[in-house]
Amino acid sequence: MAVQISFLNQLIVNEETLDEDIIRPLDRRYQSALLAWDKCDRFALDIETYGEHPGDGLNPWLGSIRLLQIGLPDNRVIVVDLGGWDGKADTNLDGFLTRLEKHLRNPNKIVMGANLKFDLLFLKVKYGFEARCCQDVMLMSQVLWAGLPINHSLKAIASRIGIEIDKTQQMSEWGFELNNNQLNYAAKDVKVIFPIWKELDTLLRSSKVIGSATFENVALPCFVQMEYYGMPVDYELLLETIDKYEAVTTQVLQPFSDIFPGVNPDSSQQVISAVKEKLNIDLIGTSQEALAAYWDNPALKAISLWRTLTTYLDYFYGIKAAYFDGAVRGVYRQINPSGFGRSTCGSDKKANRVGVNLQNPPARVPEELEQYNLPPLRTVFRASENDTLLVSDLSSAHARIACEVSRDRTLTEAYNSGADIHAITAAGIAKLQGRDWTPDYITKARKDKSNPDNAIASQLRQLAKPVFYGSLNCQGAMTLKVTVQKDCGLELSEEESKAAIAAWKETYAGIHRFQQQTHRKANSRRYTFDFCKGEFGLVTGASGRKAYLPMRISDFSRDKTPQVKISDCSSFVWTSCEADIIKGAMGVFLLRCDENPEWGVRICNMAHDEVDVICNKDFAPKVAEVLQANMRAAMAFFIKTIPPDDLSSKPDSLIVNSWADK
Repeated sequence: MAVQISFLNQLIVNEETLDEDIIRPLDRRYQSALLAWDKCDRFALDIETYGEHPGDGLNPWLGSIRLLQIGLPDNRVIVVDLGGWDGKADTNLDGFLTRLEKHLRNPNKIVMGANLKFDLLFLKVKYGFEARCCQDVMLMSQVLWAGLPINHSLKAIASRIGIEIDKTQQMSEWGFELNNNQLNYAAKDVKVIFPIWKELDTLLRSSKVIGSATFENVALPCFVQMEYYGMPVDYELLLETIDKYEAVTTQVLQPFSDIFPGVNPDSSQQVISAVKEKLNIDLIGTSQEALAAYWDNPALKAISLWRTLTTYLDYFYGIKAAYFDGAVRGVYRQINPSGFGRSTCGSDKKANRVGVNLQNPPARVPEELEQYNLPPLRTVFRASENDTLLVSDLSSAHARIACEVSRDRTLTEAYNSGADIHAITAAGIAKLQGRDWTPDYITKARKDKSNPDNAIASQLRQLAKPVFYGSLNCQGAMTLKVTVQKDCGLELSEEESKAAIAAWKETYAGIHRFQQQTHRKANSRRYTFDFCKGEFGLVTGASGRKAYLPMRISDFSRDKTPQVKISDCSSFVWTSCEADIIKGAMGVFLLRCDENPEWGVRICNMAHDEVDVICNKDFAPKVAEVLQANMRAAMAFFIKTIPPDDLSSKPDSLIVNSWADK
């Protein structure tokens, strides 16, 4: 007891004086603070949360909001206590929550914060509130210092611009009676947003990347919706599909089990040892890529296909585990650590959130498994009876962006004439093989099964797509070899892969020249920073987004001077522009839908160049028309010299029965 009393006394002795800028609902200054909030053009938002178990306070569906803090431009902070475990909450709020909803939704009133997605998702789950005009200093920091291996927490951002924040109270218990130290901490977190935002805004403008930061902030409300609504799933169909895949998995593995009884196919060590002993083959691994070279052996082909199927099954099991309220949800990182502008999606163990990666599920069943009549993985994603699922993607975004910035003559002529760029690529490969075939001839021969060149033309056209997109990102011959085998089922030697890449460079000389110029420019100056280690080159994307890429000594170059990888330079140019296009398109589309609430639009996912939307089925044609027009307009903002899209595509093509239909 004496120890407990001493501890309590110590807490009392160390308790701070309450910050005089903090205004609580019973404070006589509360009404004037509310009026000031009504009149200001921006405010800062933060919340403090708690939960029953570790991590629950980070999960909007498991945790609770304890404090709501509203920072005003004049440094005053409105702090509202919604109550903890004892149920005691502030009273006489005088319409505080109604005001909050109104101000969040106002497209002309800026809500500022750090990692706002966290706060806004809690408010969406608990109250149904949504924000529209956001300024998130975490996103701004990620754009400004893109590519650097640094932290973008509020404390880290503040430190980089000379403001120190004590985050000790962040880990304190927020479910019980609060002390002044906690209240002061909560107020400080919104107070610092204003000077941090001002400094970051200045730096973003001077670095000429304010546009990309704007696209990120415009898209933020969409990411909140995506995490809240998720992708709709037909649960009964999911269970049926799992049964089908499980049955085929056992069947596919049989040739392996017949030769290697008792060997656990899940154990790489057992498989490698058994194959060495019985077949005298030295496997370097048991991945699908490592086994692909041995498909002439029925047992090794069987385990390779089995691994493909188990990958699919694991994804189905993940959907089943994450399913609730008719959908599965992912936890999105709006800007992934690479700094290229793309997002990632998955689970968050720290927050006890079971999620699914909704950005990269296979669209089709691999050709080698078609004989089993398995439904595509995406078939289980379907809208409910009263809704419709729409899927809209950017048409050949990377290729069109590359064409725009490089002014490549061949690609420009192809897009402006409606030619098949992959047939053009195939013709270039054929030329190096000694075949003087035109793109038109390849197209005709591929479609005419009676043509003696049908098989070769079909193979060249199939090969052309991975060659084009791989070369666009400067991939090497060995990587191309593996990609072609995995995606097309074609075997290429290293020399054939090199020849295919050489053909691409000759066919699209303008893009190749642009890649070289971009690489030289990125390596022309070395950047160093006080707050992180290493040397970096700076690359600028087609939309103006920039990234600092690490300079390293290449294992494959005679020049041992540290350099930025050319593959990183090239891929950043188109990937970063694609990110700005898709994020800007989503944000503007959401604002348009706000004008028509009867459409019932909910953004449920985005996958790099694709937006997935649910809407009231009665308005699906109109929503599809607006969505397609919006995506085209976003592309046209950057693409000027060629059509921004396949203009023959009609809005009704966006309306699908399941995600697999796109």
